[in-house]
Order: sequence, then C-alpha cells, then structure tokens
Amino acid sequence: MDTLRFAQKQGFTSNEFILTDQTLSVKQHTISENKEWIVRLEDIGHKTSVEKDTSYMKEGIYISLGLFSLLFVIGNVADLTRM
Repeated sequence: MDTLRFAQKQGFTSNEFILTDQTLSVKQHTISENKEWIVRLEDIGHKTSVEKDTSYMKEGIYISLGLFSLLFVIGNVADLTRM
C-alpha cells in the first residue's frame, strides 16, 4: 500500500494525516504549538487516548484584556470627576 497523505486547514490551524501500511500519523500545527501522534492501525478502536489542553495562554489573554478594560473605565471615570 502506498502512503496516503491528507491535509486539513482551518484558520491558523492545520492538520496532516499520513496513512501507511502499519501506522496512522497525525500532525497538528497551531500558532502556539506543534503536536504529533503516531498510532498503529491494529490499536485503533482498542486503545483510547484522552488528551487535555493544559495551556493557559487563552485564559491569560482574557484576564489581561479584562483588567486593561477595567483600568480604562476607571481612568475615564476619574477624568470625568475632575471636570
């Protein structure tokens, strides 16, 4: 069997699937990280793998944007009270 290669792109995320005689390789490329999995074909459906996203980048950006917005509102209110 020849090697089959599939590519999927959505926004800044791209996935690449490579199917060979013995294995299935999955490569995921995002802005913040690159991941790769290799699974033997005989293990598909028999072994379950669960992965949890442990990156805190999104939460950090949301919190910093919220604090900046709050600081901006407080600065505008303080400026209005001086008039």
